[in-house]
Amino acid sequence: METSILQFKNPDLVKVKPLKATYQTRKGLLRKLLFLVTLFLMCALTTFAHSWEIRVAQNQNGTLTWWSQSYHTNNSCGIANSGIVINGVNYQFTTSGAGSIIPFATYVFTYSQTYYNICSPNPAFNPCGSRVSWASVTTPYIAGTLNVQVFSPNACFAPMPDMPAGNGAFNPPPPPVCTTCPVTGWNNTVDLPGNNNGTPCNPTDDFTTANISVNHLACASITGDQQFRVIFDPGGANVSYGPINYATGIVTNVTINIPYGTSNSTQVKVIDDDFPCEVQHGLSIPNGQYLGIGETILPIITCPPSFTVNTDNGVCGARVCYSSPVVTDNCSPATPAGYIFLTQFGNSFYYRSTAITDYFTAQTNAIAAGGHLAVITSAAENAALAATGVGFSYLGGN
Repeated sequence: METSILQFKNPDLVKVKPLKATYQTRKGLLRKLLFLVTLFLMCALTTFAHSWEIRVAQNQNGTLTWWSQSYHTNNSCGIANSGIVINGVNYQFTTSGAGSIIPFATYVFTYSQTYYNICSPNPAFNPCGSRVSWASVTTPYIAGTLNVQVFSPNACFAPMPDMPAGNGAFNPPPPPVCTTCPVTGWNNTVDLPGNNNGTPCNPTDDFTTANISVNHLACASITGDQQFRVIFDPGGANVSYGPINYATGIVTNVTINIPYGTSNSTQVKVIDDDFPCEVQHGLSIPNGQYLGIGETILPIITCPPSFTVNTDNGVCGARVCYSSPVVTDNCSPATPAGYIFLTQFGNSFYYRSTAITDYFTAQTNAIAAGGHLAVITSAAENAALAATGVGFSYLGGN
């Protein structure tokens, strides 16, 4: 390629001098051509797509607010039927406004590379003055691998074609530090039946676990020492758990032990010592109280074998002798009201009445409690009772 340059030294002389284009000249022309082609493509791409950046911020309650940046004039299209789709779930925009989304969220989830390349090599700038309007929506706390994109039937918030939707292992940006008590409440579940503590016949030493779910602001894990404590029965046993680190998000789970007799009126306190602040109330236990583990092994009753009784025709009142059933039990029966457990001898359990009565009343009460008055039939039985200090004596002889 050649170009001609006219040089005038005087009015009477005209000379034409050929000159080849330099490398720099060609490079400049190529740059201009590339810019024009890119600008043309950008105009073609953005004819129906004006949303070119998505940012996200985490709020104090753990929710996430998503912001879509557009270069279209605010309210020229509106936000009807427009929003953010996250892993296939649509969230409609609820708010829109004019200007940049940078003051609202610093975390850039995704953006159009084409738009950035054309307007500025540095995404921190406001490329081409294109931060004209925005729309936003608040969603629940979502983590993990997310596919996020804007959707809209209008040109204002439809996504740029080259704006990536994925962001693997997404970790939401932290919210601002807490300025008020981060603990907002707690609730619990109880594991049943619990632990018999190696004594299956003594429920009074049983215990179980309660799972305490501490609800807190998302800022708890980045504020102060980022810890809290749980106090079981602060007015009684006063058992402390912690300090415990707040989990990222808005819930931290803690497991505590609760003993036999713990009820819904037993208090649990969650404390953040930094502020300081606390939330205290009673537990939630099925049936209102934990009373240990009931007997899990059923008694074994061995009945006498079947036998045949021969009687004369027409004769009534035949007497039959048979062996008593044999009963084995893993645990003694529950102590009846009004009695004190003394001991076990053989397959029998012995209780002493706390009331002084005559024989007939004592017999009636014993039957009503599921037993009968004791008849001492051997020296060994007497020795077992005497060891309890009951003060009875076996006379013997029959």
